[in-house]
Amino acid sequence: MNYKDYYKILGVNKNATEKEIKQAYKKLARKFHPDLPGGDAEKFKEINEAHEVLSNTEKRKIYDQMGTSWTGGSPGNQNANGGFYNQYNVNPGDFDNIFDLINGIFGSSGKKGFSSKGFSPFDLFGKQQNVRTNMGQDVESEVTLSFHEFLHGTTKKVNLSYLKRDVELKIPAGVKEGSKIKFKGLGQNGGDLYVKVKIEKDSRFSFDGENIKTSINISLFTALLGGEASVESPDGKVTVKIPPGSSSGTTLRLKGLGLLKHNKVKGDLLVSLNVQIPKNLSNEEKELVEKWAKLRGDK
Repeated sequence: MNYKDYYKILGVNKNATEKEIKQAYKKLARKFHPDLPGGDAEKFKEINEAHEVLSNTEKRKIYDQMGTSWTGGSPGNQNANGGFYNQYNVNPGDFDNIFDLINGIFGSSGKKGFSSKGFSPFDLFGKQQNVRTNMGQDVESEVTLSFHEFLHGTTKKVNLSYLKRDVELKIPAGVKEGSKIKFKGLGQNGGDLYVKVKIEKDSRFSFDGENIKTSINISLFTALLGGEASVESPDGKVTVKIPPGSSSGTTLRLKGLGLLKHNKVKGDLLVSLNVQIPKNLSNEEKELVEKWAKLRGDK
């Protein structure tokens, strides 16, 4: 493997902080993820490789020391056990313990790695172990929900190419637009999967916190005299009572027909009234309106 400029791959300078490296990685990972439109599997693999080294303090230190001699941890000299070791300039004082030192030398190769967690001396000095350092990579993806799925929750089946299988993701009801749901262990190499939620627009409804807003048209006579009207709710059509003397902009509140809150209580459905004024009145209708206006003292 030829030398790769990991800083250039991530678009950061050599003095970049851990935060800047992480931000650059996340931005590029979203752009080139093979499961998303416009994704590039090879580019995504290269970005992950760069992030795996630069996000690890010890690996980054070795990478910087080696410069253009870095070959991605390819095998160096063969040892007595038939394995390989790499000729790195490692200062033991730079590591907190023997396990970090071992990982500093072997872990960057991606071939053999050791961890102080659950470590046994026999793993190192006894029978040769084929243990891989787990550098879990988080993955970000996106899912679009219909309005009905958003309201009631759903299960989405998606294909994760890096896992080579389909997985079912359970999406809870009422999850916020733009929020991210974490699915532990479904990222690369044991990392996590973060799914960003998008909600399809519905011309009938809009949101007001946990409440849902909609509107209906009513006749002038229903507005004046009161009555009943049919209105669409997230769960189907319901009947609403119109108080006498209602005007355009009047909002009626239907309890419990909104979004599901975190405490399992539902918000409300807010119904705005639009009073429809008759047009193209006949002569007889005009006479009646004029007579009515005189009775009200408006003319």
